[in-house]
Amino acid sequence: MATYNVYIAEYISMPIFHNLLYIEFEPGKGRMYHVTGGHNVGWQYETREKDKIDDSIQFYGKHPKGTIAGADLQKVDQICRTVPMPRNQVLYGVPRNKDCRHWVLDALAKMEQQGVFKPSK
Repeated sequence: MATYNVYIAEYISMPIFHNLLYIEFEPGKGRMYHVTGGHNVGWQYETREKDKIDDSIQFYGKHPKGTIAGADLQKVDQICRTVPMPRNQVLYGVPRNKDCRHWVLDALAKMEQQGVFKPSK
């Protein structure tokens, strides 16, 4: 059974980094899953084929996080669509600003809970 590598890819985006999930089907070919926008304009979920992610001038790096079985690939988009959009919160009087980086971690956690994502050790 085919398995695919799952990465968190980082892009330079002012004032912070932009993170996304990247599933690589073969070297240099894959699909990205992420949220774009922001708190002022609203967040939108996006997925699309993306080859050679490291060719972008804004590309910073990709970090291996685990694998996904080829049979579960269809489930990734379904799960990502259910991950809540980032929102700022105040917990016990402390502001907690959430963004695309938090969304990526939430998506990985949800995929792991549903048995789709197997983290690296």
